[in-house]
Amino acid sequence: VEDSRREVIVTILIWSVAVVLPIVRIFLLGPWLRGFTTEDFYYELAYCPVVLIFYFILPGYIVLRREKWSLSDLGLTWRIRSVGSVVFAFIFGILSGLIAYFTGQAVISDDPLSAATVLILLINNDFAEEFFHRGIILSKLERIFGQTKAILAGGILFGLTHMAFDITQLHDSGIIFIIFAFVLQTMLGWLLGIIYIKTRSLWPGVALHFLVNWLPAILVGIFG
Repeated sequence: VEDSRREVIVTILIWSVAVVLPIVRIFLLGPWLRGFTTEDFYYELAYCPVVLIFYFILPGYIVLRREKWSLSDLGLTWRIRSVGSVVFAFIFGILSGLIAYFTGQAVISDDPLSAATVLILLINNDFAEEFFHRGIILSKLERIFGQTKAILAGGILFGLTHMAFDITQLHDSGIIFIIFAFVLQTMLGWLLGIIYIKTRSLWPGVALHFLVNWLPAILVGIFG
């Protein structure tokens, strides 16, 4: 019981980084960086060291060195257990992106992006979040609570980490938008968690996450 309690505390402390960093980015680091550049690529590139340290190096050190995990324990493997889940991830991601494009309801933005910006967003946003939330947080929760409870808790934690971005829309969109966004982000967290558990690889989730977030912007850049 004591070991489980300690692991829960460690997991929450690691997860809290994903709560604090968006707040710092939105209200402190973001305005400061925008004072130097308005180009999305350079803005994201400047944010890369923060992502590298707090989403990769520190949590990775904890589980690889302190807890003796392997890279495959973090989902960093191409040995995928469920091909059907991979196919589903791609189909779901493409359909979600297409629907968002044609309805003008992009998850984040439908502003056209350069290829370099898309690449840096793939690292900063999609791979970083999957490594952090699925490879580390969900994997630790699974060891503590088992798969079902881990997926449920992991999805809620994933939704909560996006609240800082959602709250910035409160003035324009209202509280209903905030609640709706949290529900959708939590459900996406559940879906990504299920895909990760079934495949034991980060890559299908990274692909789905990327398509949901950025396919509308890519299509706008290509077709207008």
